[in-house]
Amino acid sequence: MANASTKANAEKPNAPSYEDITEQLETLRGDIAALTRTVADIGLAKKDELTGAAAESAAKMRAKGRETMDHAQSSARDAAEATSQKIQDNPAAAVGIATGIGFLLGVIFARK
Repeated sequence: MANASTKANAEKPNAPSYEDITEQLETLRGDIAALTRTVADIGLAKKDELTGAAAESAAKMRAKGRETMDHAQSSARDAAEATSQKIQDNPAAAVGIATGIGFLLGVIFARK
């Protein structure tokens, strides 16, 4: 008479054994570990890519800011030179304008 486990194995000839299941679990663990490493590597690569893109963008913005500042300084210098030239060309008009502005400011601040 056959015992129960022999009878069960006779009924299911393709049933995996304990060793087969253990081997498959070990393979699965290895696959999961490899997948985890791959995902981590992809994450690091993306981080490096985004860091590089951000640094490049920041450098472009700094260059654009410097360019804008240089242009503003140049414009202010040109305006100061033009004003200085106008004052030298028409000193009486410059004194009259300065007197008028001073008078208006005096009236505004005297009302307090």
